[in-house]
Amino acid sequence: METPKHIEDKTNAAFNSLDTIKTVKVSPFFKERTLNILFKEEEQKVTFIDRFLSPKIQFAAVLAVVLINSVTIYNYSETNYNSELSAFSESYNLTVSEESLIQF
Repeated sequence: METPKHIEDKTNAAFNSLDTIKTVKVSPFFKERTLNILFKEEEQKVTFIDRFLSPKIQFAAVLAVVLINSVTIYNYSETNYNSELSAFSESYNLTVSEESLIQF
């Protein structure tokens, strides 16, 4: 089976173009610069959320919440005890002294 003449001419032209290939002279740092540009890591911008999520800030926030809760619970229990004692004494017509035998 014969191939058409124009296809044979194109393949011969392609093979003949391989003979004209010459080595290219490139600066020694071309590859390094090209790879640096391709794989350059962008600097991460530090946002407010990133700073807020740092472990130092998280620890300080948890410590503040625990401290505020403990002070609130202590004050509530002391106030609640006194009000409950007053309500109990009023319902049974007892006298309440300011000094209690039970101390917290």
